[in-house]
Amino acid sequence: MEEEVLLKETSSFVDSWAAHGSGLKAGVRIVAHRLLVIAADESFTTVSGCSIDSQMTFLKEIQTRLGLNFFHRGDVFYFENDELKSMDLVDFRKSVSNGDISLETFIFDTTIQRKGQLEDQFLIPVKDSWLMRLIKA
Repeated sequence: MEEEVLLKETSSFVDSWAAHGSGLKAGVRIVAHRLLVIAADESFTTVSGCSIDSQMTFLKEIQTRLGLNFFHRGDVFYFENDELKSMDLVDFRKSVSNGDISLETFIFDTTIQRKGQLEDQFLIPVKDSWLMRLIKA
């Protein structure tokens, strides 16, 4: 139910999303029932500071209404026994370093910035992710 409301309201937002008065060509998807992905086609209209601000305002409003938290960036989303889990970055780093979580474990790279990356760079093994810089440190 919550996911349906989130998808419906976010879809409505992106349908009316604009940059400097020009509508943005954008879409929304919920991945693995946990990750909200909003994407804009910047070859159509470039996203502006104001349009990003309106997106942030929308997300803050809906997170308050639904009791969600879109802005806690310290979690790593990973699969364990085909189940999506999340763990604080510091704890995740420790778990990988001490061998409790394998370098082959798949994580969602929430730093991607392009739609094309959703297909082949969104779900990757730890060993191929930006997290390796932190794990090696």
